[in-house]
Amino acid sequence: MKAIRTLLTKVVLCTAFCSLLYACDTDDGIYTEPITLYEKVAGNWNLTRMKQVDEVAVAAGTGTTQMDLTSFFENFNITLNVDENQHPTSFTAGGAPALIPESGYWKLEKPFPNWDGSPVTLQFFSDAACTQQTGAIAITAVPGSSATMELTLTRKTNGTPFVSYTYTLIPVNN
Repeated sequence: MKAIRTLLTKVVLCTAFCSLLYACDTDDGIYTEPITLYEKVAGNWNLTRMKQVDEVAVAAGTGTTQMDLTSFFENFNITLNVDENQHPTSFTAGGAPALIPESGYWKLEKPFPNWDGSPVTLQFFSDAACTQQTGAIAITAVPGSSATMELTLTRKTNGTPFVSYTYTLIPVNN
């Protein structure tokens, strides 16, 4: 008799639990695409700070390692355009150092952040099909809780970095 009550109690509890699971189903049939990096980085950006880092001095632990170059490029701005579906189209860069192309087309290496936290590469192209790459720069800080974006370009010789440039940008509100 006790075994029957225990079994009956388990069946009632299981039925109640299953009913709760189905009652909490709030699927309204609307699917929302995940937010991509394209939505975060697209738009007009102005430079707030530019620094140069001597990577050789950093590695050796000697000498001056950083220099602020903001005053030389204070008019730097970049516009990353997207279409109505948040796919990348063209870009323009004004006041840019020779390290960045002035115009063309762009795309990201990946539309989502890397799982290991490593930077995603912003790639520049001369053609709309994105087959002729003219440059690349790493996105080292993505707008999120802070509205700033950080781009870092590292120059290397024989695979060893010797200098890097970090651009800190803020969005231009139109």
